Amino acid sequence: WLVERGDLVSDPMLGISRPRKPETLPVAFTDDQLAAILRAVSTPDQDARTPWPIRDRALVITLAGTGVRATELCAMDCSDLTGGADPLIRVHGKGGKTRVVPLTPEVSRAMQEYLIDRAQRFPVPPDTAIDPVAPLWVNYRGQRLSRGALKQYVYRWLLRAGVPRPDGEAVHAFRHTFATGLIANGTDIATVRQLLGHSSIASTQIYLRMTGADLASAVRAAPIATLAREP
Repeated sequence: WLVERGDLVSDPMLGISRPRKPETLPVAFTDDQLAAILRAVSTPDQDARTPWPIRDRALVITLAGTGVRATELCAMDCSDLTGGADPLIRVHGKGGKTRVVPLTPEVSRAMQEYLIDRAQRFPVPPDTAIDPVAPLWVNYRGQRLSRGALKQYVYRWLLRAGVPRPDGEAVHAFRHTFATGLIANGTDIATVRQLLGHSSIASTQIYLRMTGADLASAVRAAPIATLAREP
């Protein structure tokens, strides 16, 4: 501002570098927390306007079992789901990029149970084909599920399950849970990147550091570490 006014000949801030933002690791749910969330959503929410436990359970399993973003999940159409022996889901990611994510039997089963229940709630007239661009995930009115509504659902799930709300976007914690689980089970970083739809490998490598922190904690908790601390 002073340079623009002519009070200073040059900008003294040009020689000062911007401080680096402290890097924080993403927060993932533990196995116990994920189990608590599943138990909570599997029972009807008495405070909900229209409880839909089958759909909520399918949402939790899909989020944790595919690692899709909230926007990607809400944008899914019925035509994006492929059944058969090797079920797949087509995911429309950032920048108009599309990827295909295989579905485990657990995710596929939860989705099919939801679709059967959904058909009973919102029956299609006889001899009427399902619109291929019909939303896959809907609210209690049968309209496409919005990202804002999904966010509120997740907050209610965590509250009912007694799981602390993670820092940042709570829906994204399911994505972190999916990624860290893959790496902990030995999946290579390139495959994890492909499944998550990251444009840069640098975005995926943060999960390696998360796993490294978990390993360090495990080593510190080993019996020999405890014995060594004893006088």
